[in-house]
Amino acid sequence: MRVKLLLFLLAIAPFARADSQSFGGQWGGLNNADASISIGDNEAQDLLNVDITDSGFGIKKRDGYTQFKTIGTSTWGVRGGYYYTDTSGNKYIVHANNQSVFKSQNSGAYSAFITTDTAGTYYDFTDSQGYLYRATSDKDQFARYDGTTLTYYPSNPQGDQVEAMPDRLVTSGVTAYPNRVYFSGSADFTNFTTGLNDTDPFYEQFGLPGQKITAIKYALGRLFAWTGTTLSFWAGSTQFDGTIQDVTTNIGTTQPGSILYDNSIIYWQGQDKHFYSFDGNSIEKISKTISSSVNRFNGAESKSKNITTRGDFEEGSKTYTLTTTEAEGFVSFKGSPDTVDDFNDANITSSPVWFSTATSTIITPPSASLNYLVMHPETSQKLIVYTTAAIQYGAIVTVDIKNDDATSTLRPSIDLCQSTYSFTPTYSSGRIGCYTAVLSPFAGNTIVIYKDNTVLASSILSADLMPYGVWETVSFSQTRDGLLTISNSSGTLLSTTDTSYLAFGAYELSVVNAGIAAGSYSFDNIKKYDNWGIIYTANLPTGIGPIQWGQFNDSSSKTGNASIIYSLYSDSDTYTLPSHPLTYLSSQTITSGSIPTVSTGAYFVASALFARTASTETASLDSLYFSWNSGSFSRTYGTIDKNHRLMWSLAENNSTVNNATYIYDTRFSSWLKYSFALDAPVKVGDSIYYGGPSTGVVYNYPSGTNDNGSAITAYWKSKDFIGGDPFVEKDYKSYSLIAQTQTGSTLSLEYFLNGSASSTASTISLTNSLGLPLIRKNARLPNGVFGTFINFKFGNTLADSPFEVYSGKYEYAPRAWRVME
Repeated sequence: MRVKLLLFLLAIAPFARADSQSFGGQWGGLNNADASISIGDNEAQDLLNVDITDSGFGIKKRDGYTQFKTIGTSTWGVRGGYYYTDTSGNKYIVHANNQSVFKSQNSGAYSAFITTDTAGTYYDFTDSQGYLYRATSDKDQFARYDGTTLTYYPSNPQGDQVEAMPDRLVTSGVTAYPNRVYFSGSADFTNFTTGLNDTDPFYEQFGLPGQKITAIKYALGRLFAWTGTTLSFWAGSTQFDGTIQDVTTNIGTTQPGSILYDNSIIYWQGQDKHFYSFDGNSIEKISKTISSSVNRFNGAESKSKNITTRGDFEEGSKTYTLTTTEAEGFVSFKGSPDTVDDFNDANITSSPVWFSTATSTIITPPSASLNYLVMHPETSQKLIVYTTAAIQYGAIVTVDIKNDDATSTLRPSIDLCQSTYSFTPTYSSGRIGCYTAVLSPFAGNTIVIYKDNTVLASSILSADLMPYGVWETVSFSQTRDGLLTISNSSGTLLSTTDTSYLAFGAYELSVVNAGIAAGSYSFDNIKKYDNWGIIYTANLPTGIGPIQWGQFNDSSSKTGNASIIYSLYSDSDTYTLPSHPLTYLSSQTITSGSIPTVSTGAYFVASALFARTASTETASLDSLYFSWNSGSFSRTYGTIDKNHRLMWSLAENNSTVNNATYIYDTRFSSWLKYSFALDAPVKVGDSIYYGGPSTGVVYNYPSGTNDNGSAITAYWKSKDFIGGDPFVEKDYKSYSLIAQTQTGSTLSLEYFLNGSASSTASTISLTNSLGLPLIRKNARLPNGVFGTFINFKFGNTLADSPFEVYSGKYEYAPRAWRVME
């Protein structure tokens, strides 16, 4: 009897030790931040296209979407959306695409009411009292729309963010003042002219100058303002009682479209790509449980370089023709010219060294009583007086000249000569290697420009070119691209273009006697003005990953025909010499207010080329501002569905456009994921109308059981269950599942052992032949299914097949402990 009892106990021992574990009931969302075996029993280590039922006790396949309308240009994504009611009560779904903003009145066909915005810009909208206001990331002109009339306000601040407060409209992102928020007049949303009354418009500055405000939002009775790294708020009603307070100095945003306000809580995506909430008291990182997903989000670090101080400019290099020292924080032409000789030293040989050649010539040198040089040749010879003072090409030489004899037949001239040229005088104006400006007042006021002995241009003036006894300042110049110009106090007298000579080493002053009459000319105050110069920035790092340029801006001042031309040079390393194309990969001329398109490398150098055509013209540079995003960048869009679930569309896994939507279900503090992007979403009742990331199509969600005719792959994958003891293997015996009856649908159930990528699957019919509301599935697993831990994945098998799962269970029997490596 004892032997029989012992055999019986041994036989039933494995069954007596069998155990089971259930999951489901109160379902959770995605947790891929923690090790799978350590997350909650009802959390998922992976999921896609599923929702938690409203009760929280089920997981179901999400709804699909259908196409609503097509707008605009098919090759551009939809980059802005809003729902708006005009003054007559008409409802508009508003979407922007390419250069246009479209409206669908009462769900009818779209029509454009803006068509001239910057191509591909991103939009920000707000509305108040039946008026729609729009701003763009490219700072297009401030605009208001009332459902019928579009009005532009060119004098108002041109920002990239706009927000309605109860009594004022605010805008930010103005290029010249990136840290400034502008407040309209009280109850006067289009008036931004500042004043001193309580009701007048005003502005507030957040953070340090140059620190760009990236987003604004009115919430919790305050105006919140984000930069790339901070969050603060303004509280008040006028410019006199408003105060600014910091919320955080290390969490900002580069994604203005991610900001949501629901149930008195602000939500946004931080610059680290995580999502945060602020309830007025404390900040919480709500995306901690999906850190693995966050690491795969395409995120760009917003960077900028503001070159505005003397130290900033002097980090780079410049030609000697420009100065950074005459005015603090400015780069400009030198305020005073290089004086070649004003003869105040009563000497023609010391500042600089002068030489004369030719015979039969009388030179009256300066003296204590005559501080200028007089030339009066007695015969028809050219007098040459030159200096070896260097002239860089592009110089402007000015000389004060006086006709000393009303009957003189002399021709005064100014020469620009190369460093190596023939000193042999000839009767004709000009020699080898020289440009010559000749003035002939005795012969109908003729002026001539020579290249050596060749006439390049000539003209006869109606006015007296060189009146007797009057000092006249004459300039002879060549621009950097070869424009030769003769000017006097009345302006340009003659000009032509020739690029035979571009670098000069000497000035010459000459007088030629063209007749028999004696005479003389006086020369004084010989000066050289530089009419070009270039400054280069230091070699600046752009960061890691793809680079997307933001808007480039300058602050400069120019008079007359003066100009400043900017260029960018990009390369993979720090050795960039703009004068040598082999040292950089790409370059581009850029203009203020534009977004560069030059291909980017890890470093860039910028240049500013100064030019002018007259000595009286000025050009000065106060600042250069470059902005860019380092890393793959895409615009995050946020919306809130009917269940107060927060939905963010974004790009992940290096996609060039948004390709996923992450949902934070505030009811259960759970994360879900959809395989499509809700770009530029507009919530209308219980529906969301959103745009395609790369096409001009607007879709409607939720609608149908598939994605505009395409299959929806939906699944929920459990954690790795370890049973009662994580250190022993188990024989897995069976599984059970409870799901909703879905006639015609089937469900796939897979299990994975020890974290393996391979699985064993079975198909469960969700059709109940008895017409019961639930499917109860109990099934045995094959013999020999064992491991240390196991997880389960269930999902749909067909495109349109819905499913709703409530609970699952597995049964196992522990094995004896053994050594495992």
